Amino acid sequence: MFRDAGSPWSRSITTGASTYLVVLATVSLFALASPVLAQPDQIPLVSNPATSTGEPNGLISVMIVGDSITQGQEGDWTWRYRIWQWFKDEGIEVDFVGPWWGTWSSEKADPLSEQLLSCSPLDGSEPPTQKMSGGYAVGVDPAFDSDHFSAWGRQLAQDNALIREMVTTYQPDYLLVLLGFNDIGWFVSDARGTFESMITFIGEARTAKPDIKMALGNVPQRRFMSGRYDLPVQTDIYNRMLEAAIPRWSTPMSQIELVRMQENYECDIDGCPAGYDGLHPNALGEYQIAQAFSRTLLSNFSLGKTELAIPAHIPDRPLSIPTHFHAVSTSKGITVTWDIVYGATGYDLEYRLVGTDDCGVIYLGINRYDTSWVLDGWEYIFKIRSRYGETTTEWSDPVSAVYHSRTPVGEISRVREEGISGYCTDHIGHELDGRPPPYTVGTSLSLYNRQCSYSCSLADRLPSIMRNSLLVCQAVVEIYGGAKRSEEL
Repeated sequence: MFRDAGSPWSRSITTGASTYLVVLATVSLFALASPVLAQPDQIPLVSNPATSTGEPNGLISVMIVGDSITQGQEGDWTWRYRIWQWFKDEGIEVDFVGPWWGTWSSEKADPLSEQLLSCSPLDGSEPPTQKMSGGYAVGVDPAFDSDHFSAWGRQLAQDNALIREMVTTYQPDYLLVLLGFNDIGWFVSDARGTFESMITFIGEARTAKPDIKMALGNVPQRRFMSGRYDLPVQTDIYNRMLEAAIPRWSTPMSQIELVRMQENYECDIDGCPAGYDGLHPNALGEYQIAQAFSRTLLSNFSLGKTELAIPAHIPDRPLSIPTHFHAVSTSKGITVTWDIVYGATGYDLEYRLVGTDDCGVIYLGINRYDTSWVLDGWEYIFKIRSRYGETTTEWSDPVSAVYHSRTPVGEISRVREEGISGYCTDHIGHELDGRPPPYTVGTSLSLYNRQCSYSCSLADRLPSIMRNSLLVCQAVVEIYGGAKRSEEL
């Protein structure tokens, strides 16, 4: 329970089993909690809920639609795998369909190869293929039919523009849908807007296939995020709206049923034993989500004879200390590299500048770190450990390196740029004022498109290519500097 006794503009409210403090100035949050929960004229409705259609005859096709909770991280089993196992155990012939087959893959740091800069697409375009080809947990059945339509960062507001084409192309009998967290969690919309996105989603899917069946998961709570008092409230409001509307949305031809994912998923504002980071499912959470879907498929669609059972023993996540951990002096400072650890979500790099109080820990999503603004003769000591959400390995043995400048004093900067097709460049410039060369060599690159912007520091080279609405850059920069220079493209 959140309290702010010092604020005259707050009060506590109770939604379900939880109590929240809500700022009354944001009164629009509560306008959505009225009994009028759906607009019955926006999608085909009937007065009575649809009845079960009975056991399937022959192969059924299923498209699983979701976000990061559903796509999974490289090394995950995923709840998609667990529900596939359930279909198999129940003797149901199923074909999972969709444009992608993999998890979210880890990035390998290599400045000489193409890299994607992180910038989430906002226009509904698909993520880059590099991020859709990650592997699964060691031990996954090689027969796993892993096709899906789920992507990290995906919103209902995006899939509205995509689901008709997906259903038209793949013609699934069933949609298993788990979307909505990103709409509410990342301020794309509030509960009402997310609810309206679901209405559009259903209408688009039915336009492509009028007899499609849908199992719609509600939105999970996550462990409390500082400053986000609105999130649990908006999530609860949306879930109540969804539950009230589904019986009116369902038709005899196109059955729609609620999946009580939130109620079965051990994750709320007070803690998240089902998640590895306060939201995304660990091995236990994957089972819990799959169990919730199996329960609806069994009870409401008459698929199978028993719901998925969660085993007493949940497999541990393999996680090891990074190997081939090295630090070397380069033209830009000190470069630290290590081998990717399969299944790690990131790395903690501990650094210390010898002879000073300068030390700390940096979280990194790739297997490389480059220091900047390093002076000749400086020595750094580093340690590394792998991270899976909030779980970490032990620290590695330390490595160290001394920076030796390779920049001749007094030479001017040289910059070579390559074109960036279809995008604009603000500037590539060298900021060398106020410090003696050669130690102040540095540069920055700012690019933008209609969707997002990205700024990065670089010294030797940063090649990449543009895909969809992701912002990436293509530029080769060589620095031999002592002079200030700015280049406009």
